[in-house]
Amino acid sequence: MTETTSNYNPSPETAKVLNWMLEEIESVPYGVTLRWAFYQCVQKLGLVKSDYGKIKSYAARARKEFWNGWRPDTLVDDTRTIYKAGHGFQNIGDWLNSLRKEEAIYEVFSRQENIVIIWFEAQAMYSQFEHYTSPYRIPLAPFKGDTSIRHKWDIAEYLAELYKQYRKPIIILYFGDYEPHLDRGSRGKGITIPLNALKDIRKWFLIHLVWMEVIDSENNEEMQRQMKEHLEALKFVRVGLNKEHIDKWRLPENPERPGEYQWESLGDEPARELIENAIQEYWKPGVINETIDREERDTTKWQGIFDKFVAPAIDKEE
Repeated sequence: MTETTSNYNPSPETAKVLNWMLEEIESVPYGVTLRWAFYQCVQKLGLVKSDYGKIKSYAARARKEFWNGWRPDTLVDDTRTIYKAGHGFQNIGDWLNSLRKEEAIYEVFSRQENIVIIWFEAQAMYSQFEHYTSPYRIPLAPFKGDTSIRHKWDIAEYLAELYKQYRKPIIILYFGDYEPHLDRGSRGKGITIPLNALKDIRKWFLIHLVWMEVIDSENNEEMQRQMKEHLEALKFVRVGLNKEHIDKWRLPENPERPGEYQWESLGDEPARELIENAIQEYWKPGVINETIDREERDTTKWQGIFDKFVAPAIDKEE
């Protein structure tokens, strides 16, 4: 990598904090946000919530100036993306050779007792959830706060598709902020966001089942009976944050809203514990391991077929 000269010259105290933060960021195997890094400072360095603005400014300068290992991509921003286009293969040989790298991917729901899906409030923590859930092959639905009508509709449709195909209980595991002040409007969002979303999704789940002809709409009495039966398949579990987690891990308050606690205040180990324990209560990891073994065997078979029949044809074409 090309060395970049930095014009940033932080004070010794600021430099010490920035170096410590960078070590914390690089100690976890996924991308993290500035807020996550700040919460580690609060818990381990004794910073207070009023320091957030200063830390934000220091980190921004360090990233822009490539100071001492910091880079613009040191922290993640999963809420924005670039939609790329125009890329592809140069010729038929390159395209066919790429097919050899294709791996067998098989579904994992049919051998599980439940279907598990994870909803989480903080879109910016997608990297963390993807890291800990990908070995289990759990679908993810980030909310990005109070999620949109269209997003809820799409979730309902996806759940209906899964239910139609597998006819198993659907366990919704929710992870979000702890904002318990239900009498203060938006100050209770951490509690109300998933419940409001669930209300709409449950209703639209049934509409999709009617449209998919899982529910018989010809007879109203029978339709009502089936709706009640199928609705019982959706089971919502709020995993965290909850009050007991605040006490257990002595989590710091949201620096901008006292009395509230954000998911990002969790360190790596507590977050992993909550995510993996919740999954393993409803999901069989052994099924995933057996599926991976079968995929690897069949991928090897495919590569043998490719080398024997397809590769010689490519050589002739070239």
